[in-house]
Amino acid sequence: MSQLIVNGVVTMSSRDIADLVQSKHSDVKRSAERLVAA
Repeated sequence: MSQLIVNGVVTMSSRDIADLVQSKHSDVKRSAERLVAA
């Protein structure tokens, strides 16, 4: 997993999350976009 550190916070890419939860990357992106819009 490629972790990034942004402003002292460990983050993950959407591709890493998709791999972790065994889901399609497009589904993870759609969910993230819905969360941002809420």
